[in-house]
Amino acid sequence: LPQGAELEPSQGPAPLVLWFQRLPGVLQARAAIYVRRQRNELEPPEWAFAALVARSWKKDVLISTLVLINAVVILLDSMVPAGEEVPSLLTDAEHAFTAFFLMEWWVRVLGFSWACLFEPFNMFDTVIVWVCGVLFTWVLPVFGLRVRAIRKLSALRVVRVLDLIRSFRLLSAVRELWILALGMVSCMRLLFWMGVIIGTVHFMFGVAIVELVAKSAEFQEDKHVQLHFGSLPDSMFTLFQIMTFDSWGYICRPIIYRSPVAAVLFFLFMGVSGLVLFNLMTAIVVRMAFESVKQDEDAVNRLKDFQRFKTLVGLFEVFQEIDQDSSGKVNEKEFADVLTNSFFLKTMNALGLDVDDLPGIFDILEDNGEIAIRDFIVGLLRLEGRAVARDVLKANAQFEGVNSDVARVEADVAKHATRLPRVMQTMEATHEFSDEIQVVLGEVVERLNAIGLRRTCRQTVQELPAMPLP
Repeated sequence: LPQGAELEPSQGPAPLVLWFQRLPGVLQARAAIYVRRQRNELEPPEWAFAALVARSWKKDVLISTLVLINAVVILLDSMVPAGEEVPSLLTDAEHAFTAFFLMEWWVRVLGFSWACLFEPFNMFDTVIVWVCGVLFTWVLPVFGLRVRAIRKLSALRVVRVLDLIRSFRLLSAVRELWILALGMVSCMRLLFWMGVIIGTVHFMFGVAIVELVAKSAEFQEDKHVQLHFGSLPDSMFTLFQIMTFDSWGYICRPIIYRSPVAAVLFFLFMGVSGLVLFNLMTAIVVRMAFESVKQDEDAVNRLKDFQRFKTLVGLFEVFQEIDQDSSGKVNEKEFADVLTNSFFLKTMNALGLDVDDLPGIFDILEDNGEIAIRDFIVGLLRLEGRAVARDVLKANAQFEGVNSDVARVEADVAKHATRLPRVMQTMEATHEFSDEIQVVLGEVVERLNAIGLRRTCRQTVQELPAMPLP
């Protein structure tokens, strides 16, 4: 919208949720976060060293190690009996961990900018660092307040070990662990909405059982019924136990024998919650886990592409060293020299290419006994894979040759096309001149004819014998 314009629900098909979000400025904040994230991807970081440290896998290893040590310290702290003084070593260690994690938090903010704080994982870590760390370790003790129980929530920081697992997820030893962790994290939103649905189902059936069973005259004096279904909270808690099929026969059997209506409610509830919802949730969890793994495989493929790009850059440097005349091309002799380079041979093996096939590739791509370094490296990249790719490479080289010929023909046509107007003008002028020439030639012929007739008459008169006078 233009600046100063108001968004009304009647102005268009904008969702009502977006209209409410704009009132407190939520949409403007989301737009600012999105713009900042795009700038982070397109522009160099303002704090290059902080960005380098924040992206380093060595930093993840160090932080994960300290997180595990901090968890052990919190465990030892929790083992101290109530009323006894905590050993100074544990207290000093807690201060050191708080300072270190706060410093690491600032490194992340400087490296990724403030927009990273709005990612769910970083928001969680921010609460742990500033609330469980800075507030309960440094701020509140200044005012004489010590909250040991809440401070121990910093043990939740152990979730950051997932960063270490993510860094080493390409290793076969932790691949399965990463799949489990990724599936669990990706299902958090599903768990929330499943909680909403299960809570709604429990509420509806809880109200029905309280009104139709617990408050009926038959069960008002029954201690068993009143203990499990006497109030709505007790009823919902018992229904949750029935949903998990935990001792459901002990709870439901005495009631079902005495009330067929209760049997209908219980069996309907177990069918909806215990069978349908649980199995549906399991199927969705499995599906989301596989989708997360698939997305992670895409990330792994991008990493492999990047590694392959680095390999090709190394090949380009090798060919530049062999290119003695710095022409950007190599001839057959220079290409034979590169076949003895150890780095080149290792790279060919890494790409899964047979060195014996390389001379044939040179014959396919060569042009007048030479081949451009870039064309050869791109050809190697396309050749990686199945053997049928050689045919594709050859066809591609021929197609590029045809394209170059067509391009030359088009250039010649375009070059001569600019001369056509001048040729047309010359032809028109020549036509006009030819008309004038024809007129002149006609006059010349007529004069020649006239001169020829006179001469003929003179010769005829001169040849006639003289006539005597009468």
